[in-house]
Amino acid sequence: MIELTRRGHFRVTDRGRQVMASHPRRIDNAFLSQFAEFQQFRERSVRNSGKERPQAEAIFEKSQETPDEVMRTAHKQIEAALAHELLDRIQASPPAFFERPKLHSTNPIERLNGEIKRRTEVVGIFPNDEAVIRLVGVILLEQHDEWAVQRARYMTLETMTGLSDDPFVKLPAVAA
Repeated sequence: MIELTRRGHFRVTDRGRQVMASHPRRIDNAFLSQFAEFQQFRERSVRNSGKERPQAEAIFEKSQETPDEVMRTAHKQIEAALAHELLDRIQASPPAFFERPKLHSTNPIERLNGEIKRRTEVVGIFPNDEAVIRLVGVILLEQHDEWAVQRARYMTLETMTGLSDDPFVKLPAVAA
């Protein structure tokens, strides 16, 4: 019916042209089973795979649904099974499981970039460059204020004093 000319390229044989000239209503495995070439192909496939017959192929032969409908049905079944399993696991979890602390990145710049991304995606489209600069500026100011009042978290003023080359530079005291 078809022959491989090179990798990824096929040519319709004379037998294939004859079949297509008969204008078959539907070409599926049942239709192709009447041809010796297809039967040989199937036998080679079974020998090469070492299995009797792929399960998915049997499902497609019995089903009157299109492959898309079969895939959607299978997806729904998998999704329902996953939801059921997840719910069972959650219900079986002890209360201490829900009290575990939420892990955050310890990289402050990474968290800041994430916050900027989250807030700019909420807005979507900005009317001009100034609007973007205004929003990001507000986010940076909020983060600066948050870092200024935090004690011993990421960058405290006490730990940053060692970064200065000038011994006379004094940083203001941290708010308690």
